[in-house]
Amino acid sequence: MAICGRPTARRFVRIEAARGAVARAGLRGVVGVALLLGGCATTYHGGSPPPIDQLAGLTIGVSPAFAVTTALGAPRGRGAVTMTEAPAQDLWVYQAQEVQGSASHRSLLMVFVDRQSGVFNGYLWFRSGALMARKN
Repeated sequence: MAICGRPTARRFVRIEAARGAVARAGLRGVVGVALLLGGCATTYHGGSPPPIDQLAGLTIGVSPAFAVTTALGAPRGRGAVTMTEAPAQDLWVYQAQEVQGSASHRSLLMVFVDRQSGVFNGYLWFRSGALMARKN
């Protein structure tokens, strides 16, 4: 801001008051943006945790596919598995991921259903947790 003429006490007071207001507004803005960004980036939830406690009600080689969906709900993904010396299997995937700050937790349940008979044929269950750190 340019001041023409000789500075007076009145002009000096106005300039200092304006500088103080700008500084306070700038500080409030920086704090507000930091709180906003910090709040947005700290938590993420994707999917629902697989209901592994419901697996106890299913019997391998006996329970039909509809009993699996009744107990576990609809899968988040589907695929197929072919292994040597074994019949083709349908693969149902239940997964979830949660990130809180620098901690990440993932869970994955893969359910096998016999393609020909439509019977529950087993499962694989994985869970992992990691602390994400920045390396300099």
